[in-house]
Amino acid sequence: MGTLDLTVRVLDISPKATVEDLTIFFSYCGSIEEIKLNWIGNESKMAYVTFKQPFAHQAALLLNDAVIVDKQVQIQLLKHFTSIPIK
Repeated sequence: MGTLDLTVRVLDISPKATVEDLTIFFSYCGSIEEIKLNWIGNESKMAYVTFKQPFAHQAALLLNDAVIVDKQVQIQLLKHFTSIPIK
C-alpha cells in the first residue's frame, strides 16, 4: 500500500489551527507520518494528513464534521492524486 493510500484531506480548518493542533487531534486515530498545512485564501486552511497504519486512516475518516480549535472540518478520502499538491 502506498503512502497516498493512507492520506486524508482536511478542509475548512480554522485560521487559528496549527500543525500541533492537528497532531493532537489526529493522534487519537493512530501514528501520523506527516501533516502538511496550508492557507486557502484568508479565511481557512487545508491539510493533508498521512498515517502509518490503515486503521488510523479509516478512523480519521470517521471524524468528518468534528470541530478542530473553533471550526467544523471536512475530512475526505484522498484519491485520484499522484502527488500531494502542497509543498
